Amino acid sequence: MGTVTLKVLTYKGVGPGKAVAMAFDLRGGTIGRAESNKLILPDPTVSRVHAQIVNRQGTFIIISRGRNPLMVDEVVVEAGDELPLSNGTRVQIGEFLLEASIAKPPAEEGAASKAPQGPGQGVGESFGGL
Repeated sequence: MGTVTLKVLTYKGVGPGKAVAMAFDLRGGTIGRAESNKLILPDPTVSRVHAQIVNRQGTFIIISRGRNPLMVDEVVVEAGDELPLSNGTRVQIGEFLLEASIAKPPAEEGAASKAPQGPGQGVGESFGGL
């Protein structure tokens, strides 16, 4: 169970100025251009809500939710389709390349579920103010 972290590797082929990553716990979350997403990717090639992360029976899954497809390890994922995530899975959303890493739950039971759920984190400042 635990968490899945999506780390931004590149935007338009260039690495970020500082590390950008977002951890998703058992509650999951969405990824996209809109401010309401947990992970905000500010670029016109990204749909307002491009993807959703869910956890089903201990497996993290990415679901394509946008008008534009996403790619998971070079496999095109159309709207409504889904694929499981594992360590090292690469996800292409618009011009962003991300990599997944799965972490086991912390020793303190319930710690992941206590994480605050609020506005998401944007990556614009890491790429010179997108």
